[in-house]
Amino acid sequence: MAGGAALATAWLMFVWPTPWREYKSDGVNLRVNRFIGKTESLTIVGWQGYDPPKSKLPTFNNVPIDLPALRQSLEAAGIDAQHALSRVSYTLRYGRYLDALAALDGLKGMPDLTDAQKQVIDRVSGQVRQAAKNQEAAKAASQ
Repeated sequence: MAGGAALATAWLMFVWPTPWREYKSDGVNLRVNRFIGKTESLTIVGWQGYDPPKSKLPTFNNVPIDLPALRQSLEAAGIDAQHALSRVSYTLRYGRYLDALAALDGLKGMPDLTDAQKQVIDRVSGQVRQAAKNQEAAKAASQ
């Protein structure tokens, strides 16, 4: 009986769970060491160290729009700013750039925003304007 308990304890310590958690992300086989957090990817020559790719900005009409920075800058803003931010995201998703610009203008006019937040809104507005121009150019080219 004692031998069975020792065997079960040894199995739990050394076999289950394995020190690696394996999963697939963006078509890349990855494993993470549960104890030290080291991530490796499976390559032709075996497991190699892995550096995740830099996060990509969402792209609309070949223009990267920095929505993550806009979201981050407005995290502590009021409920009206959050609703306007949702409106911006929604209209961008469906290619309604003029509506997105109107929502950004309304957002910029809110009195409780800081200058840093307004600068981020200006930067995103410029990116949305460029996406709108690209959309118009694509429409003109297809006619």
